[in-house]
Amino acid sequence: MPSGLKYIAHQIISIAEAKEKPQIDVIKDYIKKVAEDYGVSLERAFFIVEKESQFESSRVGDTDKICPQGINKGKVQRARGLWQINDCYHPEISDAVAFDIFASTDWAMPRVKNNPNIWSVWRFRKEWYKKSPE
Repeated sequence: MPSGLKYIAHQIISIAEAKEKPQIDVIKDYIKKVAEDYGVSLERAFFIVEKESQFESSRVGDTDKICPQGINKGKVQRARGLWQINDCYHPEISDAVAFDIFASTDWAMPRVKNNPNIWSVWRFRKEWYKKSPE
């Protein structure tokens, strides 16, 4: 994780930029900054967000599935935000964090680095590429 002052400065700059740019540019710029901080391939991070949410921070998915485990067992699942953080498998992540482009990216990036296969789109990326028109 970025060190204390660097991290705070990073957040202040990002919030200031967010007021001046279209949201897609803010999202991509922030993902790029955090990916660089963690040493994550930008291609990997962008691929996951593109396939999961099409860079839409308000996106909700997986509502056709029932949670099979945990505190939300038996309830309809919701994959939330840019990174589609599923409330069945990550009930500790609030909607406020999941739908926030900065907080969700900060939560996601160490996972993108250390265990990207928690995103099925990354696990099955070869199939995605096969589906893409040449």
